[in-house]
Amino acid sequence: MVFSKVKKLLKILYIKYKSSSLSRLHNKKYEERSILGKNYKVIRGTLQSESDYDEAWLSFLSQKANVVYDIGCHIGKSALRISQSESVKRLVLVDPNPLSLSVAAENLIINNLSQNAIFIPKAAYFKSFLT
Repeated sequence: MVFSKVKKLLKILYIKYKSSSLSRLHNKKYEERSILGKNYKVIRGTLQSESDYDEAWLSFLSQKANVVYDIGCHIGKSALRISQSESVKRLVLVDPNPLSLSVAAENLIINNLSQNAIFIPKAAYFKSFLT
């Protein structure tokens, strides 16, 4: 009887310990980043700290787009910037590396931006029919 109570207590303590250690790992996995004045929670290391000219140009172009195809999206840096535009109704992300595509998907999912996104784990290429 006493042994079962001790075993139960140890089990509860073990579960609490594992839960807190997993929580610490989970909290270290993400970081807060600001993109054009909006704060996002992203996987640590996926976004650089400062924007450059290309990212500003991408944001400008996506303001009038309804459907955006991000071919070779890699880890989704562009996808987060594109998703800020209110005019974008559909975002199609294509990358042959499923691990990179999963990072892009996770960044969009944790920021509630994936409802209009399609993820395609394929390579995009051009094949000439003339040769």
